[in-house]
Amino acid sequence: MIIESKKHAFSNIVYFILFTLFGVLAILLTLEFLFKSDNDSDLAIYKGVILFCSFIVCFGIRKVVLNKKVSWVLRDNCLTIKGGFLPWKQSHYDIDISQIFEASYFKSPLGSMIGYGKLCLQRTDGSVFYESTMTNHKLLMSEVNNRIHEYRNPKSTTSVNRSEQPKSVVYELKELAELNKSGVLSNSEFEKLKQKLIN
Repeated sequence: MIIESKKHAFSNIVYFILFTLFGVLAILLTLEFLFKSDNDSDLAIYKGVILFCSFIVCFGIRKVVLNKKVSWVLRDNCLTIKGGFLPWKQSHYDIDISQIFEASYFKSPLGSMIGYGKLCLQRTDGSVFYESTMTNHKLLMSEVNNRIHEYRNPKSTTSVNRSEQPKSVVYELKELAELNKSGVLSNSEFEKLKQKLIN
């Protein structure tokens, strides 16, 4: 079963609003700057505000692009965490279940309503990975914890059946012996039932 968690669309809304508002402001100020060139001090203020608005627009676009690249994917017993856009800033971690100490998620009231949460993963070496506003947060972290539990507490069905079988035979032999001592079973009945249990 493959479970994937990506950034929720809500994480982009704030940046989209920021770069839209500041983009419109930068355009309006640029137009006013082009048609008004009376005072040199006013020109410097216009240039500064236009540069600031342009910076905010670039920051918002950068964050939206980076959010699209973030993903946590659980395949078999390996959790893959990806992020980054530029080749020298990309991150890619393949973490085996045996290397994970604990996995958890947190959600805010707003996150509960629209379906996102914060993922937090602590490795056995002490390093921590976390990411906010992620979809499928509960399902992903629950499955990671289930697989951690299965890894730490392996169960072999054949060993369980073998360990239970001698206990049940011994228990039944003791019961038969008690019934024989109390006189409920005769010696011949006790021997017949004992042979059945042993074979």
